[in-house]
Amino acid sequence: MRKLLLSLGFILLAMPLVANATVCELAELDSLALNGNLGRPDLLNTVAFAPAGSAGLARIDISDPENLVSLGLTATQDEALDLVLEYFHDLVVVADGDAGVSVYSAGQGGVLTHQGTVDLGDRITAVTGISSEFLAGSADGTLYTVVLGVDSVPSSQGSVELGGTVHGVIQQFNNAYVALGDGGLALVDVSDRTSPVMVNHIDLGGPVLAVARDNNVLYCSVGGLGVVSVLVQGTQLSLQASLALSEAPTGLVARPGRILMAVPGDGVLLADTSVGSDLLVISQLALVGATGIATSGSVLYVSRGSNGFSTVDTSGCTGTVQVTSYYVSAGARVTGFENTFWVTDLALANFSPGTVVCNIAYLAKNQNNTTPLSSTFTIESGEQLMLADIFGTTFQLEEADGGLRITTSHPDVKASSRTYNAAGEVGTYGQYIPALGLSEALSPGVTAVILQLEEDADFRSNIGLLNRTPIDGVQVKVDFYDASGVKLGSRIEELMPYEMVQFNIRHHTGPVQSAYAVLDVLTEDARVFAYASVIDNGSGDPVFMLPQTLLTGAIF
Repeated sequence: MRKLLLSLGFILLAMPLVANATVCELAELDSLALNGNLGRPDLLNTVAFAPAGSAGLARIDISDPENLVSLGLTATQDEALDLVLEYFHDLVVVADGDAGVSVYSAGQGGVLTHQGTVDLGDRITAVTGISSEFLAGSADGTLYTVVLGVDSVPSSQGSVELGGTVHGVIQQFNNAYVALGDGGLALVDVSDRTSPVMVNHIDLGGPVLAVARDNNVLYCSVGGLGVVSVLVQGTQLSLQASLALSEAPTGLVARPGRILMAVPGDGVLLADTSVGSDLLVISQLALVGATGIATSGSVLYVSRGSNGFSTVDTSGCTGTVQVTSYYVSAGARVTGFENTFWVTDLALANFSPGTVVCNIAYLAKNQNNTTPLSSTFTIESGEQLMLADIFGTTFQLEEADGGLRITTSHPDVKASSRTYNAAGEVGTYGQYIPALGLSEALSPGVTAVILQLEEDADFRSNIGLLNRTPIDGVQVKVDFYDASGVKLGSRIEELMPYEMVQFNIRHHTGPVQSAYAVLDVLTEDARVFAYASVIDNGSGDPVFMLPQTLLTGAIF
């Protein structure tokens, strides 16, 4: 155990690298103190408007982002909790708390004139829309359709009860996506505005606090998790990936390949989404109280609750980030046979010319890992980071069994791992397990084989599979043959998103001294990592083996 204890001491020194992961710079331009509790802003020409609760609507001159000027506060009918701008007629549509939905026209210098209010008999907390048609959500989970009539006076058209509390709503054509707090995420068909209908709903594992959209992906702020991405295919909603954060964002803006987040305790975070299923924070700027954001060009406009309003220059983060993911198919922190204690060490080395960010996610065995436990590190150019007993130290787990996903901001970050018995009297023994890229995963139409399997008194053999995709129900067929080519048995394994499984071959082969496995991925678009671990029953020493692919036209 002495070697293990020494390793633990090293990793405790390395842990501060987790904080402030940044590969590009966000720069604060100016900040302005304002009364009220500011929420999500919106921009009209050279004026930013922000709901300020009981203080009304805040108006800020943003003609010079480096010299913000307060234009004052305009009282609303109750509490301004959210707003959206109607650009064609210079209108501000407000979620006005118990008053309902209020509409204001914006004159010269952003001076506001009240046009009218519709009382919906509910506390209105969120609003969105365009032209004359709007959607308003309530604290009781009802979504209302609202239309602007003569002189832009609002009136109600219809409603649908969804449950939860509406924290945010976005609309694309006839579909509305609603963040419902504890009620999850709802998809509502608003094509008939007199009778909107909820057509789908998904539980994201925590309260949904905000939602943003980029093409067919929704990014949702989820309490207790961080950000969860949801794939939209028609009316179907499916979990795609997650980004673990210390606190869920209260504001989200999605751009192609990026999401910007306002996190009250951490400030402004920028994440790269270009890989699709793998999200990675690449920059952070401490702006305490950040609650909502809007963008125009390379400037970010940030409401900060009771801390005022700020502008941020994002031009330092407009370059391409080559996000790359690697997978370690197996790792452990478990007590084994004969008083063994198995742990996994992970090494990361940065061979790029600059600082990189690496996020490491634990893909636990036999479960859906769409929202895995994860941790982020910054690594300087030329540095190798050794994470000894990664499950016990980085993830603070007493026991662990599963794979690892390493997402990095540059492809010249390399990784490797070793899983070994750390409880030996003299030294250690174990197996090197490589970190593999997507190209090394098995795909449909490609047959692969693993050789040198043995299942008898001297050796035992395990097959491991790791689903690299968010696809549920991925099927992998594994056929077993003896040395003469006689088929011994077959198994079809069905995998959940990002699930890792491992099974012993004896049930399918019986005792066999020399065997091999033939693997085929049966599910379209799936990607699966596979391996075999052959263990000496006498010493407990394992050997890790990877599959080899066959050419088209091979006998299998």
